[in-house]
Order: sequence, then structure tokens, then C-alpha cells
Amino acid sequence: MNLIIVLLAALLITILLTPLCRGVAISLRIVDYPNERKVHRVPTPLLGGVSIFISFVLILAFTGLLKNKAVLSIIAGATIISVFAVYDDAKRITAASRLLSQIVASFVIIRSGIVFTFMPNTAWGKIIEIILTVIWILGITNGLNYLDGLDCLAGGLVVVSSFGFLGVALLTNQSVLQICAVALAGATIGFLPFNCKKRIFLGDMSSTLGFILAAVAIMGTWAEYSLIDLTIPILILGIPVFDMIFTTISRIYTGKIKSAVQWMEYAGLDHFHHRLLNLGLSPDSVVVFIWATNVVLCASALVLWGTRNYHSVLMPLLLVFQAVIVFILISVLMVFGKHKKIKIK
Repeated sequence: MNLIIVLLAALLITILLTPLCRGVAISLRIVDYPNERKVHRVPTPLLGGVSIFISFVLILAFTGLLKNKAVLSIIAGATIISVFAVYDDAKRITAASRLLSQIVASFVIIRSGIVFTFMPNTAWGKIIEIILTVIWILGITNGLNYLDGLDCLAGGLVVVSSFGFLGVALLTNQSVLQICAVALAGATIGFLPFNCKKRIFLGDMSSTLGFILAAVAIMGTWAEYSLIDLTIPILILGIPVFDMIFTTISRIYTGKIKSAVQWMEYAGLDHFHHRLLNLGLSPDSVVVFIWATNVVLCASALVLWGTRNYHSVLMPLLLVFQAVIVFILISVLMVFGKHKKIKIK
């Protein structure tokens, strides 16, 4: 199917569905109220992510991809997370419940064969792959959710990352992944105008979008050489990877978290965008800065794919080293820069 048609169809469906989701959120009082850790000052309806997810599923159904076992498992896992996310937006649930739902969703896709496959083909190797897959899914799922703190930030990251995966999927002739990436990008683009105008937020459904991206990253075969195959999705999803690693290490070091549940529960002003705001950047500048960083990382992933025939560890290590240096510089800026108190906008 023509990818442009898929993109436009997903975009149009989201544009039609988002006002409906906004109306439902207002009528059911599923609203995000301002507080000391929020940068909006008026109550704003949630459930924006619902319109994106429905659009995404409808496009996959129209294209016949729901007959694909792997794709169907991603939708099943994402549905589990979505149910808990919507209920959390409406009534609030415990961090343990959200963590459990994400672990269950992880095993849904693992059972269908979406799992890391780079360890030796032994019992211990398979166990390690499963553990790392669950950690990856949890990290990206929650990472994107925690980055949903500024208008259009998380949505923009979904769009950029989706196009990053699309680029490699086109180069590797993976038609299923091409449609998945385009459908997710188009559906999210349709939501951005509403989000940028502060008319509706993604809500905890941002975790659903993170889950889909994390699953697509594992489902794809990005290169025959395993090191490149692993590095490409890490680069494309480098922003949530960096944010989760940075905040987790910082919180453990300062004694703020001591368990996985506390990790899920902790709500602080120490994420990537919060720290950039503390440096005095405006919310719009922070969004553009993070989007631009994501674009650079996606470009690095495409360059890395071009080195696939060299079968050398040098190029992937150099590109990862480049990304690490970029994030180290950003970290130094965030930690040692002149801080200002975040102002509610």
C-alpha cells in the first residue's frame, strides 16, 4: 500500500477522533489539573493518546496487518497498557498495578517471538534475553510517559522516532515495519495541533505509544550484524533511553528510590525537559532542542546502517561514543549550569 496514503489516512482519522476524545474526557472529568510540577496553568482534558491508538489500530486493520502474529501481539500488549492508562487518568491506580500491566504486556509480545536475540542459544542465554527485553520495554514505555511534560514534546518524539524506524525499514525492505511506522507517525501528527494549542493532553496513554515504539524496535531486523542491529534502535530511541538512565542513576545515588515500585511512583522535576527549563530555556525552546537531538540520533542510526557491510565493531562503537559524548555534555550542562526555578506557564 502507498505509504503516503497510510500517513494521510492515519492523520485524518486522528483529527476526527481527537475532538471526540476531548469531549469524552471533559464530560467524564478526566482532566489534568495544574500543580507544582506541571507547566500548564489551566485544567486540560486527557485521553488524547486514545485517538492516536485507535487511529493506529484502524490503519493496521485496513491494511490487513492485524493478521500478522507479531503485530497483533503488539496491539494486544498495547491494549492492556491502554486500559490501565485510561483508568489511571480517570481514577488513579497504584504504581505496582501499572508496573504489573506493563510486565504482562511485555510477555504478550515475548510469547509471539518479539524478543532480543543476540545471546548464545542456551537456556541461560534465552533467560537473559527475556530479562533484557522486559527491561527495555519498561524503560521505553515509562521513559516516553515521563517525557510527556511539555506540549508536543512526547508526541514529537514519537513522530521523529517513527520516521527514524521508517527510514531504516525502507532501506531494509521491511514492509510490515514501514506501515507500522508510517501509521504511528501519521496518527501522532494528527494529534499535535490539538496538543500544541493546549486543548488536550496525551495522558498516561503516552506509555502506550512508548510501548509500541519499544516493541517495533525489537521486532525489526535492522542489520545482519548483531551489534549494529542492537545499536540502531538504541540511537533512534536515545532520548527516553538517556532520560531513564540519567534520572534512575541520579535518584538511586541520592537515595530517592530503592525499588522498582518507587521508581514508578516517584514524580520529580528531574527529567530531561525539567532540567532544561531550570537552565532558563522556554518550554518551546526545550521542545525544539529535544526534537533536534532526536533527529541527530536518528540520522546517526541511518549512517550506522550504511556501515553494515564492514562487519567491524569500530563504526557502531564510534557512533554510540558520539551519542554518549553528546549526552555527557548535556548532562554537565544540566547538572552544573546556572539553575532557575521552573515557572508555571
